[in-house]
Amino acid sequence: MRSDFTHDPVTAIDESAAVGETALVFAEIRRTMGIPLITSIWRGLAGMDDSLRPVWDAPKPIYASGEPERALARSITAANLPSPEPLVPTVLACIGTTEGDVRTARAVIAAYNRSNGLNLMAHAAFITPTTTEPGTVLAAASGASPAQWPRLPPLLPREAIAVDTWVSFDV
Repeated sequence: MRSDFTHDPVTAIDESAAVGETALVFAEIRRTMGIPLITSIWRGLAGMDDSLRPVWDAPKPIYASGEPERALARSITAANLPSPEPLVPTVLACIGTTEGDVRTARAVIAAYNRSNGLNLMAHAAFITPTTTEPGTVLAAASGASPAQWPRLPPLLPREAIAVDTWVSFDV
């Protein structure tokens, strides 16, 4: 596993740096999805030429319908996932984590779960087949095994990506 975190292959702008059309789209996303922050998928699209507006406009009516929120609630209820062991305040205090830190972490997780969950539900509409003919269900929509997936392009190794694509930051 690489531990080189000095380069990021995705150029995601800071939400507070958004201006003009990007700031308008970010405000629409927040309002329509009912989220407190713009997650990296949208911030990354803002750094990809003119991708943000068309990629947002395509699923926006789906989000506005309220269906992704209802589908997400049903999915979470149906998943019946096991609960992790509770966080023990005394153990957390030993590593310098306060109850306020835990509340903040839970709020961040909740915001990302809502945003990513709604994205999953809304964008599933783009891979759901419009026909019921046999063999038309895509692997991603059906839960089929990876052997049934279509051939996907490989992810490029770092060396194959133009240097000006990478964003440097201090760690």
